[in-house]
Amino acid sequence: VAAGLGRSPPVAVEGTIADPELAAIASRLASHARRYERERDSRCVFTHSYALLTAALDRHMAEDRPEHPEYLLAIAQRFADRYLLALDTWDAGRRDEVSPGWRIVFERIATRRTSPLEDLVVGVYAHIVHDLPFVLADLAEGGRIGPIGTYHRVCYVIVGAMDHIVDDGRRRYSPWIRWLD
Repeated sequence: VAAGLGRSPPVAVEGTIADPELAAIASRLASHARRYERERDSRCVFTHSYALLTAALDRHMAEDRPEHPEYLLAIAQRFADRYLLALDTWDAGRRDEVSPGWRIVFERIATRRTSPLEDLVVGVYAHIVHDLPFVLADLAEGGRIGPIGTYHRVCYVIVGAMDHIVDDGRRRYSPWIRWLD
């Protein structure tokens, strides 16, 4: 379990996000993260980081005015929906119904033998490798994945937000997370 759980108060992303769709996503993620922190459930590490990333995406939307904001929002919404569905299904005790990519991650984290660094890295890996192809396929029109530049912008936002997310995770959960650098 994350060593420093509860060391810092939860970062409130609610009220800091201008876009209503992104605000709703971040609010749900932050709510789950707070609950997991109270329960000492290591899923808080990735979930909290995901809320911070959603806030970074909102800042990007406000500052850089992406060319296809509707596509960017659709990616964000469907991507978050897949993760939140996996969390809610697991929490409801319907573990066999959790998507295979998340089930293996949650099973491993539930053993309480993972570090915060592992919790973060496997969460990022599972989300990108397992969920992203489904999201892009869902959004494909006529076999095309949509404006590829918008997809690349999301990647740039992730890279740009990583220092803040890693620093926050290190302070909240473990100094070892800084090894991600």
